[in-house]
Amino acid sequence: MKKTIRILIAMLLAVTLLFTFAGCTNSSPKAVVKACIGAMNKGNVDKMLKCFYFSSETEKGIAKDTLSVLFSDDDDSESKVTIKISELKVTEKTDESATVEGKLKSTYTDKDGNEQSSESTTVFKCVKKDGKWYLTYNPIDWI
Repeated sequence: MKKTIRILIAMLLAVTLLFTFAGCTNSSPKAVVKACIGAMNKGNVDKMLKCFYFSSETEKGIAKDTLSVLFSDDDDSESKVTIKISELKVTEKTDESATVEGKLKSTYTDKDGNEQSSESTTVFKCVKKDGKWYLTYNPIDWI
């Protein structure tokens, strides 16, 4: 039970960290959030990274290493975490930035099929660069 709770907390933290990163090639702030969640559920780190805007290659490298560990697409895994987002709404928007809120539900399924879920309201900060929306990177949001 403690292990499951730690996994759920780690996944929620990872999702929160993930959404503080930046940059995807989508036409709206909501679309970039949805694209990133879809990539997370498939364990596709490369697609996740395309949803982020990074201020340096160092930030991108750190994010890639972290996400590769957290969201590997290992088919031999005995457990699975599924993330769903609902009630997405843009709460603030300018020509260059936006804030999107949504309810995030993480469901952990262990090797025996037992499920545990947790829900939280999450704020996603987005930035528009070269006509495309990206999730922003801000390590301070992690604290």
